[in-house]
Amino acid sequence: MAQKQADHFRCLVADIGGTNLRVATAGRGSLDALQTYSSDQVSDPGEVLADYAAKASEIGQAVIAVAGPVAGERFSLTNRDWSSSSDELKRLLRMERVVIVNDFAAMARSVTGLAKEDFVPVRAGEAVADGNVLVCGPGTGFGVSVLVPGEGGRAIASEAGHMRLGATNADEFDVFAKMRRAEEPLAIEHVLSGRGIVALDHAANGTQRTPADIVTAGNQESDRTLRMFMNILGRIVGDLALAFDARGGIFIGGGLGLALRPFYAMPEFHAAYEQHEPYADRLRRIPISLIAHPYPGLIGAAEIARRLFDR
Repeated sequence: MAQKQADHFRCLVADIGGTNLRVATAGRGSLDALQTYSSDQVSDPGEVLADYAAKASEIGQAVIAVAGPVAGERFSLTNRDWSSSSDELKRLLRMERVVIVNDFAAMARSVTGLAKEDFVPVRAGEAVADGNVLVCGPGTGFGVSVLVPGEGGRAIASEAGHMRLGATNADEFDVFAKMRRAEEPLAIEHVLSGRGIVALDHAANGTQRTPADIVTAGNQESDRTLRMFMNILGRIVGDLALAFDARGGIFIGGGLGLALRPFYAMPEFHAAYEQHEPYADRLRRIPISLIAHPYPGLIGAAEIARRLFDR
């Protein structure tokens, strides 16, 4: 009987971000009935989840990843006007258990559930078996999480994307000065995000383009923006690798992080990543990969669900 219950394990999983809301049914090794909604078209994510849950059968638990900090059972999205709690969602979804996690904590969990072909190597290296794993990257904001090894492991969420960002060369001083909002200092995600690359491009070139336009244009202005962006990204990834002692490997995710796949070969990224004396050699030994799977947040939420509920 226990084996039969395990074979029929099902859980609702969701990844609610600033750009997309995704929801699916997780089984043992599968994602089924996946639905994607534009966050711009969703006024109340809770209603979307409740409608999905009402159509699903024999599901009594959910793991929901949200793009924002989780404090106890309550959470608020950072770049969207929505907040709730696990208790409120239990009532709304009519479920016995609802677990809320940070979206990049779920993404950190995904690296243990994805296949080798779901990763694209960016830098070669040799991961330390019991080392911390850093997962970070640009999307609607800039997410950061760390997977700490041990029995079962532990994914620690972070709001490091809101740390202050300073200039390190003359070009950055000029561009950052134009980007500052009144007297507010720049944070990492003011530059390393979808809206950030738009603002960077505007400050550097006087243009007004979408992230997709910048990535695909192939002209001199876009090249300048992308080289500056990849330089800053490399520096911040190196900073975070040292801050979190990420000798277990580094994985870059996020929608924009994946869209920039052709540009990780730029020397600016690698030079800025290594430029952390006296620890350049330490950083050179850490492998870096891009998460190429389209739904790592759902995969991570499913990994968490199986650990919690599939017993």
